[in-house]
Formats: sequence, C-alpha cells, structure tokens
Amino acid sequence: SLKAVPYIGLQNQGTTCYLNSLCQCLNKTPELRGGLIALCSTPDTARPVCAALSSLFSSLSSASQAVGAEGLSRALTTAVVGGNAFGYEDVQEFWQVLLDKLEAELKST
Repeated sequence: SLKAVPYIGLQNQGTTCYLNSLCQCLNKTPELRGGLIALCSTPDTARPVCAALSSLFSSLSSASQAVGAEGLSRALTTAVVGGNAFGYEDVQEFWQVLLDKLEAELKST
C-alpha cells in the first residue's frame, strides 16, 4: 500500500551500509515502492533482484524490528558478474548496478 511506512531499520551484513541506506531511501519513495511491489510481489526466477527488493519493501512495511536484506544480497550476488554483491566502492556504484539489474529484469513489463 502507499500509506505511510513506519521507520524500520535494516540489519547490517558487514559492509552493506551503502545497500541499507539506498534501500531505505527507495522504500520511502511511495510511487517506487508501490510500483515495485505491484510488479514483483511474487517470487520469480526470471526477476530475482526485483522480487527480492519487493519482498524487502514489504517486510519493511510490516516489521516491528530491523529487517535483514540477505535475500536482496543473494539475488544480487547471483546476478552480478563475478558473483560479488559486496564489492562496491560507494552507494552511487551500487545504485547503478541495481538500476541495470532492475532494467534488465523489467524490460518486458
């Protein structure tokens, strides 16, 4: 839903502060959150990054304590050439990779 979402944090997986901060910002953008949840709410092996991000947003909107982002990390590790979802220098580099993966997965929608 596009209602106000409470402030729930993400658990740090070690060196994922860039992932956590970007996901929190994206989750607080109602149109983006609602659109991704609508497009990707069912698990889909053809769109693992989209499904994982949608699941993360859904968890953040219903959780009462910090949420883990391991599902998104696993999906990105599988989708990224070289298999390393944690090898980014900064949030801008991670944002570009995330956009590229989402665009590739959602091209047919």
